[in-house]
Amino acid sequence: MCTRSAASTLNATCPQPTCTDFWPTAFYYGYIDYAFDCATGGWESALVLFHGCDKFQHDQAISDKPGTYHPTISYALVAPTTTANPFIPAVLPAPGGAVFAEAIRNAANPVTLACTNEERIQQGQITPLGQACACPFSFFPPQVTARRVEATGMCGSSYRTINTFPNFPWFENMTTSIGSWSTGANYPGPESAWVDEGVFLHYDGCAGPVPVGYAEIKYGATTAQGYPAAAAGVVIDKMTDMVDNYAIKLGDPLLLPMVGSARPTHHLIYNTY
Repeated sequence: MCTRSAASTLNATCPQPTCTDFWPTAFYYGYIDYAFDCATGGWESALVLFHGCDKFQHDQAISDKPGTYHPTISYALVAPTTTANPFIPAVLPAPGGAVFAEAIRNAANPVTLACTNEERIQQGQITPLGQACACPFSFFPPQVTARRVEATGMCGSSYRTINTFPNFPWFENMTTSIGSWSTGANYPGPESAWVDEGVFLHYDGCAGPVPVGYAEIKYGATTAQGYPAAAAGVVIDKMTDMVDNYAIKLGDPLLLPMVGSARPTHHLIYNTY
């Protein structure tokens, strides 16, 4: 049996991760999107959150919530889903392409809550490498797309995924298909959604005269299509946004645990391609 997303449907009870029978919380990652409707003056939103299988969340060696709870099952929370625009779970290949816009950001100052640096992306590339099932490993159904994610900024910062498999569960960036909204009846329109996690080498060019290197586990999400957007006349229909939930300077000793709970964020990456 491969990983399956346990998602609620209309008028159905949302399944609860079985690990919460033993731990008070479960770590979810993904995104929440807000959009202002200029015609109505109201706000609309969309949400995709994901809790992966034991391999990613409860590994005995690296998790602060180790154990065997749901080794072949993952959980997804998705909203909205309406009769006019239902969300349909699906196995979709993750997109790729040349990164042409957006930025690298340092985490907000904890006192002022202001972004300390924002650095425009100069160039980058997201490259699909192959599809498979992750829990347990098999080639069907191909719910997860391994992707290489890399980019450089205008001021010397850069990031790229690295392969840590089989010592750790990440083969470059692991992009899990969640599914799609099917119509344009309400926000976000006919949009497809994935969630992302992977190990990155991140070099912070704003930290001083020489970029400072970090090894980071980043989490985030990918969306494609949906309501149209454009910047400088270019249609934007694919975005991958991620933040680190574990970071350690290169050369420092590895600190455990690395997964299982929310931790401080140091660097944010936004890819438009």
